[in-house]
Amino acid sequence: MKLFIVLVLFYGYICHGSEIWYQAEMSSYLVPPFQSAYTTLQKNILDTLLTVDSSSLITNDAALNSFTSNLHCELEKLLQNLDGSVVASNNIRIKVDRKLSTILSEILAKESEIARVDGQIKDMNAKIQAKQSQINAAEQTVRQAEGSVADAENALRRAEKEVEDALLCGGLFGRKKRFLGNLWNSIQTSVLKPIESAVNTAAGAIESAVNTAGGAIVDNIIKPVCG
Repeated sequence: MKLFIVLVLFYGYICHGSEIWYQAEMSSYLVPPFQSAYTTLQKNILDTLLTVDSSSLITNDAALNSFTSNLHCELEKLLQNLDGSVVASNNIRIKVDRKLSTILSEILAKESEIARVDGQIKDMNAKIQAKQSQINAAEQTVRQAEGSVADAENALRRAEKEVEDALLCGGLFGRKKRFLGNLWNSIQTSVLKPIESAVNTAAGAIESAVNTAGGAIVDNIIKPVCG
């Protein structure tokens, strides 16, 4: 959505700049000859025809020659101004076509850049989600290992209680020795080995989580766009 807004603002900026340029071109090159043509036609030709004394032209050859000469000059001036307007209009049209081609190229380039950045963002999000799934799995393994450690600690406490109870009980030394030997084997089987397994599992899970988290940061940095 943000990239779309950027593209819309870019379009607006280009259109506004083009409008200002077009108005400047019209004011500088097209309006002056057109305005001169209008003034010549309205004031120097039409107004003269409406106010001329036709009866004096019939009887006065000098006045007729002067009138027709002035009218001819004004018509020539009108044609020159109209030709200037046409030339200015064609020149502006050519400039507009070139400018439109340039603007279109700029828009296409900007759209391509936005699409590329959008693709990079989507790819980064996908990789982050994948790494997050790996981290979640690692955290689950750590929690399971913590549970195994807790179970082992409970077993150790029970074994310690059995040792205390055994020391309080009377009996032959050999019986105590055999009992303690069996108890030690039981502790190794039920306490020490689960603790060792849990610690190894937790260490592996933590290392995997750290590696995947670091990889997610390094692998998904968007490299700057070089022009």
